[in-house]
Amino acid sequence: MDIKRRILKCLAACLLLSGVFSAGEAAVRLSLAESVERALALDPTIAAAEASAEAAAWQLSSARRSAGPKITWSSQALRLGGEDYASTDRRFSNRLNLEIPLYTGGQIEGSVQQYRSQADAAALGVEGERQAVRFRAIEAYYDVLQRKNLLQVAESAVRMASEQLHLLNIQFNEGTVARSDVLEMQVQMADYEQNLLSAQGALAVAETTLRSVLGLAEDAEIELIDAFTYEPYAWTLSDCIDYGLQNRPDRTAADCRIKQAEAQKRVAESAARPRVAGVLSRTIAGDAPFGDDRSENWQVGAELSWNIFDNQVTAANVKAAEKATAKFVADKKETERTIRLDIQKAYRGMKTAEEKIHTTEKAVEQAKRNNVLAEVRYKEGVDIMLKVTDAQEKLVRARTNYYTALYEYNLNKAALERAMGVAAAPVPAVHAQ
Repeated sequence: MDIKRRILKCLAACLLLSGVFSAGEAAVRLSLAESVERALALDPTIAAAEASAEAAAWQLSSARRSAGPKITWSSQALRLGGEDYASTDRRFSNRLNLEIPLYTGGQIEGSVQQYRSQADAAALGVEGERQAVRFRAIEAYYDVLQRKNLLQVAESAVRMASEQLHLLNIQFNEGTVARSDVLEMQVQMADYEQNLLSAQGALAVAETTLRSVLGLAEDAEIELIDAFTYEPYAWTLSDCIDYGLQNRPDRTAADCRIKQAEAQKRVAESAARPRVAGVLSRTIAGDAPFGDDRSENWQVGAELSWNIFDNQVTAANVKAAEKATAKFVADKKETERTIRLDIQKAYRGMKTAEEKIHTTEKAVEQAKRNNVLAEVRYKEGVDIMLKVTDAQEKLVRARTNYYTALYEYNLNKAALERAMGVAAAPVPAVHAQ
């Protein structure tokens, strides 16, 4: 029974391992939405931005808590000597102090506002990083789609030339076509084969980039289940710019930095104002730890402190904060200019690609008819081989231009949404093949 049981266990283990290996060799099927979700979950730059935001939140918490009471305890254990301490050679003392800030000249309030603005800017930085990662994932996904489309065009061109060359060789052997026609098609075939090799290499690079963006294994097979589509974009350029100026994270973060600098100025100004705190203290001292045979007292009341003269240090800090505010105001204007430029470039690129889609779609149909006509006319002896190769080249170029227009439209559309600051969750519409 033991031998049979061991055999069964070995067989089960083999089946399990074979299942694991076969699963590992299976292609990873990815939609665009799944790719974006995976990138957002695994990209380390987002984790770094989130850590910075959490650190800023804790700094804000620290600033808020500085307005509350503070309790300190100090203790001394001393060895004494000399004529004044003839009766004892040691002394212990303990002091417990409670301090509550009542008025700080705006220092605490300014610090809270400063760190609140910093925390808001850090949170916006997380969203900005998520949008950047989202676009990188979309760009990598689209690049693979484009390279696959161009590879199909290259493969179709090789098949088309190969079929034509095969027929020409038969006709040449029969003596019905000239040797020059065969050579001309061979040259065309060689060009198409070179293009095919280039397309294969470009696809391999694009897939490597996508695997890196998505955190996949270097040897993982990828199967994309989405394809390019064309869906007209309804918003005007003015609508996009208005949306971007209101929603893009770096634009809102620019406002936060201005508020942060203004709060820093209030903190600097508070150094020239008096400070009032409520205090309560208890002190004991004696020859033994925590003894009170030598001293025992307590105090309660208010404490006022005022920095009357600091050699213009406060004035210099206020001026520095003012200049920092002016810098952030200028940075905000530059950010708005950059947002407008980014949106205009992406929008116009999208619209240009949209026009190309319409024209190249018609060009593909015309090139198909022209290619068929050229082949018929050549067979009938009306046209020369140059007309056939030229028609084939135009068909290949038309297909390439069409797929390129689709790629540019979808990529510019994604770039437009990033330039507008669209939240990282939505994904541009791409339908399954």
